[in-house]
Amino acid sequence: FMPYNTTTSIPEPEVCTGHVCLPSENGFFAEGCCDNTYCQCYNGNGYLKHCDGDGVFNEELQACDWDWHVPCCNTSMPTLPTPEEKCKATDCLVDGYFPEGLCDDIFCQCIGGAGHVQHCHDGLFFNPATSVCDWPWNNPGCIATTATTPDANMTTTTEEITTTGG
Repeated sequence: FMPYNTTTSIPEPEVCTGHVCLPSENGFFAEGCCDNTYCQCYNGNGYLKHCDGDGVFNEELQACDWDWHVPCCNTSMPTLPTPEEKCKATDCLVDGYFPEGLCDDIFCQCIGGAGHVQHCHDGLFFNPATSVCDWPWNNPGCIATTATTPDANMTTTTEEITTTGG
């Protein structure tokens, strides 16, 4: 019989393209906004990682997450405002996202002292605790308002019962 040699090659790890790792930088970093990939930096080397399924990397949580929970994703961010809409609940002294009401599908985005009304997608409401559009059951403002607001169509009837001694 004739002896033969076999070689196995280990695939090269994918490299990061959206984030450049600094020599002393260790951790996880987004490759882009609302991206399925992220960069794991270790001693200045970047290794490209992928979220499972439809997940996107949430740099704040340092983990893969649903796109509607990641602030920079288009699905969690609102559509463009109409020019005449003005923020009413905040004076925009600092940059950020601010509620326009307790359980509202609009919110104010303050940039450089100017307020811009933003809209959440249908079924989502601005959650001031996380600064993203979120489901009502995750939103403390919606839970409080739905728990204490009675139904306007609800009626209460009482019946008087009289008894006679006998």
